[in-house]
Amino acid sequence: EFKVKAVNEFGESEPSLPLNVVIQDDEVPPTLFLRLTVRGDTICVKQGEPVNIPAEVTGLPAPKIEWFKNDVLIDKSTDALKLSKQVESRTEAKIQLSIASSDRKDTGVYTVTASNRLGTATRTVNVHVLDRPSPPRNLVVSDIKAESCYLTW
Repeated sequence: EFKVKAVNEFGESEPSLPLNVVIQDDEVPPTLFLRLTVRGDTICVKQGEPVNIPAEVTGLPAPKIEWFKNDVLIDKSTDALKLSKQVESRTEAKIQLSIASSDRKDTGVYTVTASNRLGTATRTVNVHVLDRPSPPRNLVVSDIKAESCYLTW
């Protein structure tokens, strides 16, 4: 609630009636910027190596952050996979998905979204965890010739 009065060299006026003022904050649609240490959007690591997907997010009101693996929501951190968020200011935050010791099952498409009422920003990272191949299963031999054959599994 505010009141206004005029002042000059001859004096002051009486205050106005109370004014109700609604202060509206600037609103900013969300943005996402990946801070990958690799070129492009693919991370290749050997089994046991860490995977880190850091990003910077901006927006006002503060965007809701969601992480997905192969289009399935990652709703919370686990012992193997950590989700972190560090608020830098009213409009900025640093977020990160971390896997301390990667495994073949961590291979997939990771997506992060930031959304508020003004829109949604999305970024995607492909993660490949390399490991020794497992033995072939359900081996089928076909097209057998004198010096070659065709194997499928």
